[in-house]
Order: sequence, then structure tokens, then C-alpha cells
Amino acid sequence: MKYLIIDLDNTIYPESAGVFKKVDQKINRYLEEKMGFSREEVNPLRLRYYKEYGTTLRGLMINYKIAPEDYLEYVHNINMKELLSKDTKLDKVLKGISIEKVIFTNASKAHAENVLNTLEITDNFVRIFDIVAMDYLAKPHPVTYEKLLNTLGVKGERCLYSDDIEINLQPAKELGMKTVFVSNNGYEKKPFVDFVIKEISEIGKFFSCKL
Repeated sequence: MKYLIIDLDNTIYPESAGVFKKVDQKINRYLEEKMGFSREEVNPLRLRYYKEYGTTLRGLMINYKIAPEDYLEYVHNINMKELLSKDTKLDKVLKGISIEKVIFTNASKAHAENVLNTLEITDNFVRIFDIVAMDYLAKPHPVTYEKLLNTLGVKGERCLYSDDIEINLQPAKELGMKTVFVSNNGYEKKPFVDFVIKEISEIGKFFSCKL
């Protein structure tokens, strides 16, 4: 293995921290305050955009020509220190893994840096591959995974990828990556999921033996 690739939101920290919930609320506020949609229109719109475009952002870019930088700055403008704190345990686990580590996220690089800095684990990662690097084409679109591998200059077989959203693992598996699903719930493993863990700090156990 050459790279450990980890999703950001609800993976690098637990869902219970409430970070992604806060971002979700900010997306709703953006649609209401910046775009003029009513509260009743927001959820159906977001669902339709998710099905048609993969993200609310891409739907707004295509249909309303919004500036993605403004959107990302607005929805990720949260006080991270109210939600997260130093994660000594995770830092120790990551430092015990000798291969290079990459964050692969549908969020912005600034948001990822805010999360990693608050957890005090930034120095463990050599790269953040964000929604801008994906040309705003979010996971689980297969092209984003191909672009990531091309950027890293590596074949999928030399990567281990971890995500809390099951469907995001399928394209990774199809490109040869080993896949790890992070889930606190009971789970019937799918063919494209190699391993299941309850929290990301368990990832270290896969590096005590050859994958």
C-alpha cells in the first residue's frame, strides 16, 4: 500500500460531533437567505439536485450560475472549536501508519483544513483533494476517483480508502482500492466493502499486517 485515503466529514470525526449537521443547516440558510427559496422549497430542491447533479452546489452552479467559492465559504463558515477538539488518539494512530495519507472530500479545502487543524492532526496528511480539485464533480462520480489516482500517480490497488457513505466506496473498489466502511450501525457487508470499522481510529489495525 502506498496511500491511505480518508473521507472528511463524519469519517475523520464521529457524526455525533455535529459538524456536518451544522454545514447542512448552513446550506438550507444559503438557499433561503441568498437564493430566496422558501423553507418549504428547500428540502425538495436539495433532494432533486442530489439525484440529478450529485450535490446542491452543482445544481445551483448549473441552474443559477452561482459562484461556487461564495457558496463554499458561506456553508463552511462555522465555529469548529465549538464542535471538535484535539484528537490525541487518532493522531497517534495516524502517526503509526507509515504510508502517506490523503483527505478526499466533497467539501472545500478550507473546511478540511479547519477540521484537521482543530483535531490537531493536519501534519499527518500530504494532500487534501477537495471539491475544487474534483472540478465540482462530487463523489461518488467515478471520474473524481480517477482524477484523484491520476493526481497521486498511483494505481487503485495501492490505496486503502475509508468513507462513512457506503455508495462512495463502490467506485473506489471498481478501481482496485481496498475499501473500509466507517459505521456505528449494524451492517450487512456489500461486495464492494472489504472491511467495516466503527470509528476511524480503528484503521491502524489494518497496517499491522500486509493488505
